[in-house]
Amino acid sequence: MQPDLTAYQIQPLSVTIPDLPIGYQLDRDRFQVLPTYRSGTAIVIGNDATVVLDGTLIDRNGAPLALLAGEIVRLDRKGVPVGEFFTNRQGRFRIEGVGPGSFELRLAGDPTANAQIVIPPKTKGVFVIGEVKLATAAADEN
Repeated sequence: MQPDLTAYQIQPLSVTIPDLPIGYQLDRDRFQVLPTYRSGTAIVIGNDATVVLDGTLIDRNGAPLALLAGEIVRLDRKGVPVGEFFTNRQGRFRIEGVGPGSFELRLAGDPTANAQIVIPPKTKGVFVIGEVKLATAAADEN
């Protein structure tokens, strides 16, 4: 609650949440409000991104796909990109800001290199998916 805002003037408002749980993220933390006399304003904070996805990308032979970049796309919302990721030398990746639903991991520079994953409903925090196998010949060359 912010009771000291001046009516009819645009006011900047910053939001902080010191104990934000793992997996949750704020999509915005700064707002501009224009209160009227004796009014209130509801501000929606955050989104449905409650999961940190943790896994390892591997090729068809089970070898880790090291030092690659890609993006994660939400399939159940018409292919909306959610974020980008990078694999380390062991093929491991962590992607923050995802939520439950159907997704596709796509490697940068190779549209045929992808893998579909599903995060179950009501999942929160770190979701360890384990090994994710990409089905493409181009990924096997790395």
